[in-house]
Amino acid sequence: EVRANAETKKDIKIAKKFSSDGIGLCRTENMFLEKKRLLLLQKIILNNDKIKNKKFLNLLLKYHQNDLKILFKTNGNKPFAIRLLDPPLREFFPNSNKDLKDLMKKLSIKKSNFNEAIKNIKEVNPMLGKRGVRLGLTEIGIYKMQISAIFGALKDIKKKQNELFLPEIIIPMVSSVEEVRVIKKMIMDCF
Repeated sequence: EVRANAETKKDIKIAKKFSSDGIGLCRTENMFLEKKRLLLLQKIILNNDKIKNKKFLNLLLKYHQNDLKILFKTNGNKPFAIRLLDPPLREFFPNSNKDLKDLMKKLSIKKSNFNEAIKNIKEVNPMLGKRGVRLGLTEIGIYKMQISAIFGALKDIKKKQNELFLPEIIIPMVSSVEEVRVIKKMIMDCF
């Protein structure tokens, strides 16, 4: 079996032209880089207010579910492996001080709170920090939102096409069996 990497409808169409047997890796982090989605994700990462975060996660869920529905429909019944969010959180923030200041104003966050939050997401070695499954375990709402979006998109497709396939969900950067158990439970609770 030869599968393609794809994060967009265009990627899947190209893969089909080359007779791929499905999608071997869909990196979901690329789906959050569009301005509206990125801003919501930044708010979630920087915000300690669980009520506000739930609101932001629900908005992000709608975007993510729609994106996935488009990808699943385009792919058809071929295998589809989707990786939960993986990169270090700092990759969702600008690098320059000017851009960070602009973001702080845009999000209406106090300078001291903003600086503390940015300091907390910067890591010396992100491979050892809050990345991959560790992100899903510490920022529980993000993985739960993604898993809900996957199953919501499948449900929407089933209603319209009376077809169902189960995507393969990739849990990134696992280092212990307990991490898999926790995320598997999260998946089963959403299923």
